[in-house]
Amino acid sequence: MWRWSVSPEEAPDQAQYLELEYKKGDIVAIDGEALKPYEVMIKLNEIGGQHGIGRLDIVENRYVGMKSRGCYETPAGTIMLKAHRGIESLTLDREAAHLKDELMPRYAKIIYNGYWFSLSV
Repeated sequence: MWRWSVSPEEAPDQAQYLELEYKKGDIVAIDGEALKPYEVMIKLNEIGGQHGIGRLDIVENRYVGMKSRGCYETPAGTIMLKAHRGIESLTLDREAAHLKDELMPRYAKIIYNGYWFSLSV
């Protein structure tokens, strides 16, 4: 079922370090190479996939009340999230970080449940 990533056991034992360049909160270059947003995703999926990054195998509680097994593969998303959180840890003050951590799951729930246009939630 995994198409973009190798298992962590098959990943290289040697770490690969990346230098990500940001502009207005978005990655614009990897290791000095300027890239368009879709190219960033392609490259990070490739690199992360080679290192077994971004596999999720979880049991979810669906909105309709049932449990569902979800297997997701997000090498680029995992790298981007980890890097962005690193920047946040250096730039956000304590209260802003706590507010973000409080609002983020609520916002994700609204989107996940299909309420992105609703004002009643």
